Amino acid sequence: MAVYESPGAGRVLIAGGSPLAAEPTWTRYDNAAGVHCSGFDWNRGRQSEFDVTNTGTARVRFNDTSGTFSGGSLVGAQIMLQIHDPVADAWEPVFRGHVDDIHYTPHPGNEDLTNTQIDCVDIFDYLGGAKFVVGVMGDT
Repeated sequence: MAVYESPGAGRVLIAGGSPLAAEPTWTRYDNAAGVHCSGFDWNRGRQSEFDVTNTGTARVRFNDTSGTFSGGSLVGAQIMLQIHDPVADAWEPVFRGHVDDIHYTPHPGNEDLTNTQIDCVDIFDYLGGAKFVVGVMGDT
């Protein structure tokens, strides 16, 4: 399976294990019990050929009544966001990256409901921090 090929149905898919695995095992979170995905948005990091390529970002919003996202265990995990094309009846990936941070806001008036926001970054976040070591990387 290609890196940007859909692994199957689902708007929000998260994979544990190695954050750099090319073909991880995806788990669907947009239909998990006690969790409602209220939406997501993404920015590819480059909007035209004249822009400098920056880190792509995404933000996923959930209403969580089951505590699925509490504890921060998903930080660093791979995430894929998809949209459904009803004409072709196919899922199309629009963002693939890693969970960078998870924010929780308890809902006023309902202690069981937590508004959760997952902030995501793409591979350029890692690549932008890479440092080349003289004599180890490149032509010696």
